[in-house]
Amino acid sequence: MESPVADNTGLPLPIKRKKREPKPRLQEQALPGAKVRWMLSHYMSGLRKREYFTDPDAAKRRLQMLETARTNTGTLAERIARRPEHAADAGQAVDLLDAYGVTLLDVARDWVDCWKALKGTGLDIVTVARDAAALFESRQAALTLAAIWQEFQDDPETRKLSEAYRRDLKKRWRTFEEHFGPEALACDVTPESLRRWLAGLAVGDLSKGNYHRTIGAIFAYAMHRGRIAENPFRKVKKPRVEAKDSVEVFTPEQMAALLKAAHSDWLPALAIGGFAGLRPDEIGRLEWKEINLDSGYIEVTARKSKGGQRRRLVVISKNLRAWLEPHAGKSGRVVTCPMGREDRKKRLAAMKTAGIERWPNDVLRHSFASYHLALHRDINETALQLGHTSTAMLFRHYRESVKPEAARAWWALMPEKSKLHPIKRATKTKKTKR
Repeated sequence: MESPVADNTGLPLPIKRKKREPKPRLQEQALPGAKVRWMLSHYMSGLRKREYFTDPDAAKRRLQMLETARTNTGTLAERIARRPEHAADAGQAVDLLDAYGVTLLDVARDWVDCWKALKGTGLDIVTVARDAAALFESRQAALTLAAIWQEFQDDPETRKLSEAYRRDLKKRWRTFEEHFGPEALACDVTPESLRRWLAGLAVGDLSKGNYHRTIGAIFAYAMHRGRIAENPFRKVKKPRVEAKDSVEVFTPEQMAALLKAAHSDWLPALAIGGFAGLRPDEIGRLEWKEINLDSGYIEVTARKSKGGQRRRLVVISKNLRAWLEPHAGKSGRVVTCPMGREDRKKRLAAMKTAGIERWPNDVLRHSFASYHLALHRDINETALQLGHTSTAMLFRHYRESVKPEAARAWWALMPEKSKLHPIKRATKTKKTKR
């Protein structure tokens, strides 16, 4: 038999075998009152142990278990002694496991069970264990959907978002929360459950994409705050929206009817939307001091633009100037009640008088882009007016959407002179010397 250990000369050294512990012993003991018990003596980790039984069968089963364990331990020790590399590994393994209160056999059995469970998956035990631990930690730190929303609302950065965007977020989150439940943990929302939820929404693919974008942004916030381990929306594809031949716009005749029917307080917003292309939210935040008829520009500040990132100057067209001149000298907001009930009532009243049944989404901005591009034939200039960073969207949706003669009619829409009542500007009077 090959010696497991050798000295510096290469000569084998005798194996130092540990003295085996005595065999377990079972003894019958007489107790006062003609009673009997059985004492089982054995050794565990070098210490003598005694166990007492009143049932002889139970005592014998325990004795057999100890003897089997002793035999197995001896056999295992003999096998390890024949393999020096096993002996060294076993010693180190025992030292590592001492701090955790488990035996080498316990670990080996658990490893085999895990290996069988993961066989064929390509996963390793350590990776799976770490992922499971991360999932447990995320569940410990996870908040309910109601708590996630409250934390998002209370964040100072959220208050910097536009009022319209926060209002849209709240509306969509309410729909999302009603489906999953306010007390559901955010970490329990899975990609598959999101796919089913989006598919079941009674809205078009474009609106489903907006739900994906807005709710996904809140989950991204929760992930950044450490409330969830990953954003499930990253594994859910946005619904594909079929491309339309062109966007919906008003005809010059429809716009003329709206301008004629519009209330004087709402008319400037209508004209700015149709002839300057500002977004509805930008018009709602626009102030009269940012409309400079002398320089011929409307200033959309970065704080009031979409996303609050880019400032731009929008050219005031000849017909827009004519519609805005009667309001020169005003102060405050152009729309006194943006997105409010009064603003909606004025729009609906104008639509009814003008015989217009539908108000397509962003129709004034779409109309401006279409007619501006058709008239000037300069896609870069139109993109600059709209505040776009590229011309891709214009090329995809607005190119050739209206005819040149319709564009000329659009930019020729002027107010009737008999209905113009300009506000006189304050003028300085010269003092005469006495």
